Amino acid sequence: DICILMDRGKYFETYKKIFTQYRIPLYIENDENIKNVMIVDILTNILRLIKAIKEDDYSSEDFIISFLSLMRSFIFEKTDEEIYHIVKNKNFLESEVVLKIKDILSKSSQLSNYLLVEKVVVELEIYSKLILIGDVKKNEVYLDEFLKYFKQMSDLDYTIDDFITYLKYIDEYQLKLNLSSTGS
Repeated sequence: DICILMDRGKYFETYKKIFTQYRIPLYIENDENIKNVMIVDILTNILRLIKAIKEDDYSSEDFIISFLSLMRSFIFEKTDEEIYHIVKNKNFLESEVVLKIKDILSKSSQLSNYLLVEKVVVELEIYSKLILIGDVKKNEVYLDEFLKYFKQMSDLDYTIDDFITYLKYIDEYQLKLNLSSTGS
């Protein structure tokens, strides 16, 4: 048996191709960066929306981008026409997204940040709606992993804003949100 260890996954595909060409059995274990996965983007936008609602900040770019992202997402599935009318008439506060998040926040003022986010995930029925985007098992793993990271940071007294900042700087500082591979 031979083991090849690499600190970067840049050449995994080349190794796989060569080993496959020569019919040499190969097992690759490669961590996956989940930062740019759709479910992680949506959860990040939920955090941004929670922050904006808590701060009564309904005009910031962060709020509007997060709002639009959630309206179009598989969670709310609003049409372009519905979104257009809300934005045109500036009816953000009467929208389903804001009303739901505000309702959850009003009933959860005593919860830790992690329990609050977990409650939002449950109340918005995100797990049951994963079927709408396919690959349910993998997206459940992404969702669980995101919540795990958030819980760890919450346990260290990071705020929602701290976690949003962390996610913002992941690429700039070459950090990762890794999901351990099961191998191939």
